[in-house]
Amino acid sequence: MKSVFDKISDTIDNAEQLAVVSHPFYAFEPWDVEERTDLVKQQAMDDGIDLYHADIIKHIGIDPHPFQSGFMLSTKYNTNLLASSQSGKSWAATIKGLIMASGEIPFSMRYAKGVDTGIKRVINKYTITRFGRISKDDGKVIDHNIKAERNDSWDCGNIIGAGIFPQEMIAPEGSEIRIGTLQRVKIEVWWPRLAEKRALLMPDHFIDRTRGANGYNKKDGLIYLPRNCQFSILTYEMDAQKFEGVRAWYTILDEEPPNQNLIPTVVTHTHYWSLCETPYKGITYSKKIFFPDKISPNSQTFHSTAYDCPYKTLEGINRERETMPIWEIGARIWGMPTELRGSPYFDRKKISGWINKYARFIPYQWAQFVPSSNWHGIVSRPDITTVAGLLDTHVNIIPLTEDNLQTAWRVYEERKAGTAYLFAGDPAEGAMIPGEAGDISAAIIVRPPESERGEKRPIIVATLRSTLETIPFTKNCVYACRYYNNATIASEITGSASATFANELKDWPYWYMHVSTQDSTGKQREKRGFTTSSKSRDAIFDLIKSWILDFGEHEYPYIPDESLLVELAGAIVSQKSSKQRCDHTDSGTLDLTIAFGIILYVFEYALDQVRCNQKEEVKERKNRRNIPQQKTSACGMSFMGLR
Repeated sequence: MKSVFDKISDTIDNAEQLAVVSHPFYAFEPWDVEERTDLVKQQAMDDGIDLYHADIIKHIGIDPHPFQSGFMLSTKYNTNLLASSQSGKSWAATIKGLIMASGEIPFSMRYAKGVDTGIKRVINKYTITRFGRISKDDGKVIDHNIKAERNDSWDCGNIIGAGIFPQEMIAPEGSEIRIGTLQRVKIEVWWPRLAEKRALLMPDHFIDRTRGANGYNKKDGLIYLPRNCQFSILTYEMDAQKFEGVRAWYTILDEEPPNQNLIPTVVTHTHYWSLCETPYKGITYSKKIFFPDKISPNSQTFHSTAYDCPYKTLEGINRERETMPIWEIGARIWGMPTELRGSPYFDRKKISGWINKYARFIPYQWAQFVPSSNWHGIVSRPDITTVAGLLDTHVNIIPLTEDNLQTAWRVYEERKAGTAYLFAGDPAEGAMIPGEAGDISAAIIVRPPESERGEKRPIIVATLRSTLETIPFTKNCVYACRYYNNATIASEITGSASATFANELKDWPYWYMHVSTQDSTGKQREKRGFTTSSKSRDAIFDLIKSWILDFGEHEYPYIPDESLLVELAGAIVSQKSSKQRCDHTDSGTLDLTIAFGIILYVFEYALDQVRCNQKEEVKERKNRRNIPQQKTSACGMSFMGLR
């Protein structure tokens, strides 16, 4: 049996054939990401977006790279589209599903890539925007003026081959194509796009009018197609069992399912599946679907930004940007999952600029701190054991090749003899297996600035983000404190994990002593460690805000740690008891931020407690390994260099 395509003659000479040629399904020409201009790259940097982040390079590649074409022609089990809003991700997935169900193929994917089909494009504002007005005399693009007067001197050229659609992807007879989406989106988008007289993408002859109510079952979201196939539009609000039953040929998830548990149900009941998403929710579980830790031969992700879409103009994108809060730009314009959600507490644009201009270029070494021998207790107790205490045991710094999210510190500078160091931590419950940790413990170590080196602020020498349980985390931290000249500890003591941390280190002699005043009596109290209250919490965030305000967008802010800057950029304003406070999104964190704020609090209100506790001469190791050392440039900016 001949397909509709086969019935079309070389010359389009009747209204029926013209209607087929002009239908959006048959006229579909997938597009890919072209090489981006310097203007777009600079705008990305200004918006705090890294188009060449390691995950992008690893899974997507450097522009130019495939987008719709790669997605349409891929035969992998899982193909995903991550993109800006209204840029054609759902459109491509729908076309792919219709091809699978109907066996019909758009003209562009009946030919090898680059072949001229000889079939004229329909002239409308979309083809003019993308392909331009093309002169019939010399074949050159005149302009992209959608308001130009129609005449016989120009058209939009011919449909060009994008690559031949793989026949193995065509669904067997009786197959089901599923779409998962929100109930509201089903009603407002998917049903109008595919069903009844309003259908945009569904050619009328695709509908099997002999089944259902003239080809539809609106109640169950079914559209009946030829070859006994059907489209099934399901909603995330339904019971997950709706995605079970008969194994679907292809499942499209339109935007991220609110319930992560739906994913296993979907992937075990389909031959092929796709997640098509604009990451409105920021960094969530779906990031691992788009950017898994290891490249899988069964999965592939395609990404694009608003600037890559050939149907969008720079003027139109700028018009959209003007109406968006800055925290929406990452998702809606760049199609990137970021923590930039909600009303920003700090200057998000400035911080994002610092991430791109400084933090990602500052070298560091992953390292762990390991005692040179067994130890017993913090302080030596010769009356109990001959084994020395930790304070009489050397601790070595051992370089690592990567982060293990447990004992790996990000080290910017080794210790200096005679230098004071201050430690602050934010312990959490943690877990022995990193993936099972519900929260991250964080720690930071700094030293006072050295004016002779042009340093203006306390210098961060090491940071840690760990999923270890509280007690192993505590030991990991005290090893670092011992290494850094017996650093003064100013850890938070509020909460169960923090209390456990403090109890484990009750014999550590170098604790910051926090002074607070009782509201009822006016008397001052002194406690070991940092006590978090509404007043002290507000104080540390005010100090951080002041620090950020003191540096311009093009000044190094003395924060080399990218994880800390990402937290600061993602901090949002929340309302509690009619009072605004600094908070994080559901998927975000303020672990390092809290530790950093405690550091600033101690330097601001108890600088006399930041002192060198080194009791013995530090014997530097021979044959040193490459650990970064902070240096100071002629302009006074602190930066890192390997020695």
